[in-house]
Amino acid sequence: QQEGFEFIWTSLAGTIDLAELKRVDMHTEGGCIISHAPGTGKTKLTMVFLQTYLQLFPKCLPIIIAPANILLTWEDELRKWNIGIPFHNLNNSELSGKEKLINEVDWSGNQKQNKDAIRMVKLCSWYKEKSILLISYNLYEKLAGSTAEGDGKKEKKNNKMKKKEKRARPREYIESGMGKVLCDYPGLLVLDEGHTPRNQNSYIWKVLSESRTQKRILLSGTPFQNNFLELYNILCLF
Repeated sequence: QQEGFEFIWTSLAGTIDLAELKRVDMHTEGGCIISHAPGTGKTKLTMVFLQTYLQLFPKCLPIIIAPANILLTWEDELRKWNIGIPFHNLNNSELSGKEKLINEVDWSGNQKQNKDAIRMVKLCSWYKEKSILLISYNLYEKLAGSTAEGDGKKEKKNNKMKKKEKRARPREYIESGMGKVLCDYPGLLVLDEGHTPRNQNSYIWKVLSESRTQKRILLSGTPFQNNFLELYNILCLF
């Protein structure tokens, strides 16, 4: 665990020396892959790193991207270890009660509008306070503006707003705005089950490739296949 902790720090910040870390720019490039067998403590290691990293860089705005079912594990672990940092699961349609601006939102309207409002409150809370955002690959892909179509070989781009902005629905503007935040604002991405975006023809790979976040940690408990192209595609995400 100590070796892994120091490895992540060195890969992302270039040093583990406290005096030098104070001069490190959190926007510089950096990344690493933690590929250990299941049950060896990758989640705990990452949580301890984020806890320490946020003490030094409280405005780094980290996002953990994982399959939807794995997000439940992250929630359980964050509660269990109580690292003292709020977290917001964008896939959860319910408020935790720790979000900011809850009383400033009009909760009237239909269920879809409330769902969008809940996501906006969570995004605003994540942006305004030292916290962690959780989101699934599918939702990240959707909000960032790309969706899979057919067999995944055809690219589907959202050109409705470009063609006829006047006819665009309010929800499209909301999702587009959330997608821009997810692409432009995070200072650190943690990709759990990081072998997921290994195909350069998949939309999640393309969306992650367009993200402006320079620092990334990839976690995987699944042995990488003996496929040079897939490994190359994963490395390109860094």
